[in-house]
Amino acid sequence: MFELNKYQFVFTHFMARGDEFSDVVPIKYHEVKLHFTKCNVYEVLNEDEDLSLVSEGLAICTPKDAYERSFGRRTAMTNAIEVFDKKFRTEIWMKYFSTVSKKERTLVHNTLKLAEQL
Repeated sequence: MFELNKYQFVFTHFMARGDEFSDVVPIKYHEVKLHFTKCNVYEVLNEDEDLSLVSEGLAICTPKDAYERSFGRRTAMTNAIEVFDKKFRTEIWMKYFSTVSKKERTLVHNTLKLAEQL
């Protein structure tokens, strides 16, 4: 979890059967337990920290994928922050990467460098 301005970003990792999310999971995975990561974006409404859900994003890890929490967080957050303009999304990513481990920052940096070479 992290906060930026008046927003809180909360991540949840869990396992569930694919048919519990049949609107976003392909039929072939409905009988299988899958890893999910959810990112909820809340607006803090007052000093009592009452929250209002602004957006949520979901990442699904199929059996063919390697389960990696950091990748799930990034994917779920990408989906959750689509409602904001590009400038604020950039601020969100900068805040996110300032809160994660150096290992994750290095992994993302190396992946981006590799993608540029292709």
